[in-house]
Amino acid sequence: MWFKNLRIYRLAPAWDITAESLEAALERLSFRPGAASDMTAFGWVPPRPESGLVHA
Repeated sequence: MWFKNLRIYRLAPAWDITAESLEAALERLSFRPGAASDMTAFGWVPPRPESGLVHA
């Protein structure tokens, strides 16, 4: 399987953000559908409808 949009990030060893604080930060930028006149809309969405934004 090949990924077209795969991005890999290296996190610093001092990374100490909890899953709860990361999810709270992502929720501030959650996806909201645009109006009919909007050309684009963006934001974070959960990978599954019943799950949260972060899987840890």
